[in-house]
Amino acid sequence: MKTWFALLLSVVTAVALPLAAHAGPAPSVSVSLVCDRGVGSAAVTISLQPSLLDSTPLGSATLSCGPDSTSGLRADRQKVVLLGNAGWVNVSAFSITTAAGTGGCFGGSALPAKITCQLSGTGPAATLTVR
Repeated sequence: MKTWFALLLSVVTAVALPLAAHAGPAPSVSVSLVCDRGVGSAAVTISLQPSLLDSTPLGSATLSCGPDSTSGLRADRQKVVLLGNAGWVNVSAFSITTAAGTGGCFGGSALPAKITCQLSGTGPAATLTVR
């Protein structure tokens, strides 16, 4: 009986230890949205995916900044835990409001990414950073 128990314990240990050794923290990214002075509000919604051509959803986030935004802060930061390794950020909505008006941006970028949204390419801006 002791021999069977020792054998069973050896098999369980041989299988369990390598699995535990490979179990590390889940992949994650740091996402921030920073508003320049003069931005009343900005909001962005992103999704993270493996690559431009592979749109498997791995995580998402919505951030806002500016004194008139839902957060009321100059900057909004989040850590997004992912379901896998991301290589691409897709910006599905990026709105900005300044004294000059309201507008938006969209698109995507390989990671790490820094995307700036600005009305007509001038004036105060909101900057999204994903790394």
